[in-house]
Amino acid sequence: MWNLSSGKEVHRFVGHSGKILSAAFVTDRMVVTVGQDGTTRLWDTRTQRQLALLISFRDGRWAVATPEGHFDTEDVNQPNGFYWVQGDEGITPEDLNVRRFYTPGLLGIITCPYRQVSGCPSLPEVANLRQIAPRPRVVVTPPVKGSTLAKVVVTNRGGGIGDFSVRVNGRELVLNTRSPKPQSNAPSAILWVDIAAAPRDPAGKNIIDISAYDGKNIARSPGNAVVWQTKVLDDKPRALWGVVVGTSQYADPNLSLTYPDKDADSFSLALGLGAKGLLADPGRVHIQTLTSRGALVPTKAHIREEIFKVAKQAAPEDTFVLYLAGHGVAWKDTYYYLTTGARGSDVGADADLRKNATISSDELAEWLRQPGIPKKVVVILDTCAAGAAAGIYDKISNRRDLSSDHKKALQRLREVDDGYHFLMGSAADRVSYEASRYGQGLLTYALLFGMQGAAQGADGTIDVQALFRAAEEQVPRLAEGIGGIQKPEIRSGKNFPLARFSREDANRIPLAREKPVLIQVLCATAEQGDPLRLRQLIGAALRAASEPVARGAGGGESKLVYLSQVTEEIPRSYSPRILYHVDGQKVNVKIRLWQNEKIIVERQLEGSMTDSDLAAKIVEELVAATRF
Repeated sequence: MWNLSSGKEVHRFVGHSGKILSAAFVTDRMVVTVGQDGTTRLWDTRTQRQLALLISFRDGRWAVATPEGHFDTEDVNQPNGFYWVQGDEGITPEDLNVRRFYTPGLLGIITCPYRQVSGCPSLPEVANLRQIAPRPRVVVTPPVKGSTLAKVVVTNRGGGIGDFSVRVNGRELVLNTRSPKPQSNAPSAILWVDIAAAPRDPAGKNIIDISAYDGKNIARSPGNAVVWQTKVLDDKPRALWGVVVGTSQYADPNLSLTYPDKDADSFSLALGLGAKGLLADPGRVHIQTLTSRGALVPTKAHIREEIFKVAKQAAPEDTFVLYLAGHGVAWKDTYYYLTTGARGSDVGADADLRKNATISSDELAEWLRQPGIPKKVVVILDTCAAGAAAGIYDKISNRRDLSSDHKKALQRLREVDDGYHFLMGSAADRVSYEASRYGQGLLTYALLFGMQGAAQGADGTIDVQALFRAAEEQVPRLAEGIGGIQKPEIRSGKNFPLARFSREDANRIPLAREKPVLIQVLCATAEQGDPLRLRQLIGAALRAASEPVARGAGGGESKLVYLSQVTEEIPRSYSPRILYHVDGQKVNVKIRLWQNEKIIVERQLEGSMTDSDLAAKIVEELVAATRF
């Protein structure tokens, strides 16, 4: 950076490895440079400090990192060539302690003060990756025939010895050793790790991958994968196991939702139809549905019991689908699913709530890691987001992404296993979830839509990735109608078929009809404003028409969705505008429905000053005009 008046060099920024292709001031305090090394870098002009490194990959993925080690990327579990270098070894995002370094929204946090925005969040404290001591070296010897003990030799290379990560066939196991865990400063140690609880590969070729963190548990060593040969398992027929949960009613009535019970019933029916079509044997389909109004209610104990039943009865080659709909909240990077016993949503302040009426991401991960859970697992969460716990009920038209804490909480849950398929379509707030024009949670609606045909192959078969892609494509389109939600979070492992539908079965999938959406009604006379206060009366009647018959209990569906706080059109919505004229005791009403700044319906109605049902009659005309 040069002083134009004097011609003298003011600062020199060092970091790119190669030529600089472009440079520009973003503000007087921040410069951006693009280098031949394939990176874009942000710099502070006063301190010459590098603020961030931006990487764009050829397949469209991206990564952002700070020199200290904060990072953000499109998919933490698929970093796609993004790594740090320590000596002659690479440290990938997967090798780092993700809880300490993963910072969703990193670029916005870094640039916030330079854009002179008030209330900027601060970066969390992290250990400087440039100062990390070498990670331990790990050598694994598989168990000998007739044993389940793997020999692990770990060598301290100067950074100490910390926690261990044990994976067998992609499934992470709790460390179970027959020898004491080594001290952090031990020069070396030998451990005998018992992997009897590991899921076995039916073909007998089991992959053991054991690594160790440094003494401060900052980064783990590259895995040392070896093959453990076991006997070939009996080829037991495949089966599908499902635990489908919908929680609409809570101990605190203020938390009650409208759609999760219905969502769970609909998804359970569709999954059962597809599984029977794929397996050609109803006896191999085992789905347990838990809803607020069902025979088995979704308490924490019941959900845990049903998951553990699957672990006891399923075979390794079976498929397990876990579906949760209802309230989800985030606190301290941990995700919590609220069960029916919840008497509030402030998990941070209520330890009893966390213990007895929520399922944390850590607990869910532990339940899904237990021995006996099949190798093919699909986890689907159609829940409200952290905004529900914070009590933030913004206008329906506001678009709000998930908080950084909630994204980190989801990542914690996604760490369960590399072989799992994970889908979460988190509504930005409870209001969005409840005001669905589709009569269901958006993610569930998108999944059912995919099962009806959008995700099907030529023979009616649906694999996991095709179903997830269909949901990923549909949710943003559906979200336009209620102001928008966060794009579904997806983690997909090895693909496999999940269902097959005949045309008859596809038609049996209970997909709700899309409801018309009306935004705030405008009502006035040409001369006197609104002397009959019809705007308030019509608004109250529209709100009543948009409420389900029995809230939270699967009652009758509403006829429309009325967004009383929204004044600007959202996609495919209707703007009702009422103009009336009072002539003595007569009231002449002109009803117009606008869409995309055009009048699409115009109707006339006559009433009288004494007509107490005039507002209701106008609403009837509006409902009929939307062709519901």
